[in-house]
Amino acid sequence: MEFRFQQSGRTVEIDDQIVEWAEAYQSSMLDVHELTNLAAALTAFPWKDNEFAVEIGAYLGRTTVFMAKVLGRLGKVVSILSIDPFERFQPNSLNPQGDYFAYVANIVANHVENVCLPLAAFSFHAADVIADNVGVLVIDGDHSYSSASKDLRLFAPKVRPGGFIFIDDYGSAYPGVVQAVDEFLAENPNFILHAKNYFVVVERTE
Repeated sequence: MEFRFQQSGRTVEIDDQIVEWAEAYQSSMLDVHELTNLAAALTAFPWKDNEFAVEIGAYLGRTTVFMAKVLGRLGKVVSILSIDPFERFQPNSLNPQGDYFAYVANIVANHVENVCLPLAAFSFHAADVIADNVGVLVIDGDHSYSSASKDLRLFAPKVRPGGFIFIDDYGSAYPGVVQAVDEFLAENPNFILHAKNYFVVVERTE
């Protein structure tokens, strides 16, 4: 399937099996349109041996499994680092609590435990130990302005040129995310906007 990013018009050829998986793995967290955009980012990045994916906010690992299956379909052995405090986080109206054991059960049941690596930590505590070799970064953690802004500030520089950031929950229900993303885009012209709907996809140019 030829996929076209909404804002930039860039096209990416996505395998039909991946399109089917987007339908199968959609949830209340990420729907089929979001997963298809994420798959396009995973497909478009030219993966090398030392690059990896990072997701901030893993919840139950459903999106993690989807990412692993997409990368496997592309013939890539790419590690996915899932950063989530899981039960250490107290849920609130904007943020559900992840479940570490459900995450592990999901990746084991889908036979992707060899590439999915959970890190039970708050993202701002983990940033210093993450190498600057991120191919695709998914930000779907704490949706407050301070946390979303901090995630972008700490992790965007770790994305390789040509790499992508997928940011979920860009909308009126999450004003902190909207403010953080808008400020980031205004201050970082080296990131090209590919999609901006109720989520955002950007690509680092340099």
